[in-house]
Amino acid sequence: MRTITLISLLIFSCTTIAQSQIVVNVASGNVNELQNAIIEAGERAPDIRTVILSTGTFTLTESGLPHIKATTTIQGHPGPLIFEGAGEGPEELIVVDEGGKLQLLNVELAEFSLSQSGTGLVQNQGELRLTKVQINNVSAVQLCLNFGVCNQVMPVIWNGENAELFLNQVSFINSGVEALSPIFSGGLIQNHGEALVKNTQVYFKLKQIPPFANSGTMRFRFTSLYADSPSGQSLLVSGPDDIMEISNSIVSGFGAEWCTQTQSLGYNFIENAECGFAAEGDRIGVSAGLLWRPVEASWGRKQQILTHALVPVAASPAIDSVPNLRCGNTDLLTNHFGREMDGNGDGIRLCDAGAVELVPITLKEGGINGIYYDPNADGHYLYILENDYNTVVMWTTFDDDGKQAWIYGTGELVGGRSLMVDAYINLDGRVSLDGEIEQAEAHRWGTLEVEMSNCNEGIIAFNSDRPGFGSGQFNITRLASVKQLGCVD
Repeated sequence: MRTITLISLLIFSCTTIAQSQIVVNVASGNVNELQNAIIEAGERAPDIRTVILSTGTFTLTESGLPHIKATTTIQGHPGPLIFEGAGEGPEELIVVDEGGKLQLLNVELAEFSLSQSGTGLVQNQGELRLTKVQINNVSAVQLCLNFGVCNQVMPVIWNGENAELFLNQVSFINSGVEALSPIFSGGLIQNHGEALVKNTQVYFKLKQIPPFANSGTMRFRFTSLYADSPSGQSLLVSGPDDIMEISNSIVSGFGAEWCTQTQSLGYNFIENAECGFAAEGDRIGVSAGLLWRPVEASWGRKQQILTHALVPVAASPAIDSVPNLRCGNTDLLTNHFGREMDGNGDGIRLCDAGAVELVPITLKEGGINGIYYDPNADGHYLYILENDYNTVVMWTTFDDDGKQAWIYGTGELVGGRSLMVDAYINLDGRVSLDGEIEQAEAHRWGTLEVEMSNCNEGIIAFNSDRPGFGSGQFNITRLASVKQLGCVD
């Protein structure tokens, strides 16, 4: 039996307006009860908001939720609410009708297969707000028949021509459409109306159709968009007469063609050097040093939804790069009293570009010095030496043929714990049997990024264009300390 509570709220402006809110508690994981609560909400007057509170996993594999016809909030409380398709799922999970208003809060969508024939898994023709929402493994593979004819796979979210879409603190993980040929369709969001995306991250590994397609007005603020795929991955499709804006954001792993379709409002970090952005604060052709890290941020009080975040290293140029007037009060992970937190520890409180505001951590001088290894892949060793002029990093590793390689570089240490270096590899050197040494030549290898979370543990990310290496990241644990320079947390 669900519980219904009627609450009267007074909102004061020029006049006093009475608005009612009905709170409905639905038993954990009870799909029928949730569906009935939504139907009953749609029968109420437009000025009555129905807040549906529940927790647990709701498995929907055949039919989706009833259409949203009135003002409704579906909230995971006290823990998160999870909609799960178990690898399958309906063609339409959520549909907001014209005139309907829906907010999803503390909710996860997981393990759905996108439809080959519908409009989108989530369809909005009214007003849709996603806050503290994770969309995880909601995907499909584009199928092609003979003569190169490929099917049109629907997006995760479809936003109609007169609809409004608001995303804040949203995480897309390995979601969208794995593409075999380019098609005009956003794999994550296809927008025909008004869309605002802020404090939101996108992470995926597979080469996909552009995650975003726009034929209306679409604005990105404080977003981190990361494709762990070869450069050239398309980010979006937008027409010349449509409005596409981006600011205070980080874009990594994508091609540059989308830049010609988008207006920069400044303070963006775009890894692809061919992007033509030139607004105030834009940095083009530089790495923003994003790490894909497990997080402890809990959007729900009893269970965590958010699993990973694109966290910048403290040495990233995106740290403390955005003026305070642009900052706001939230990032992807949590709510702050002001977003700025002085992530690089230089005493100046600015906020970071991207979805995540870095929490400052500093190790004492010399604390990073030592030898590290990966306990899950012994034989790969990382040597770090801080001196009065720079910090030296050397990684002894192997290529994909098992040949040993020494990768090294020097950089500037930030906060005693973080650095980003241009890395090199020595080739063609020899030692003969009679003891003669032939000189080697240094060749550019790629980049190394090191971030220590404490004195004994950290993470290293690498990115190389040389054959046999590629890109990735792994955890490191201290193997040995330098005498008289012990690390103290």
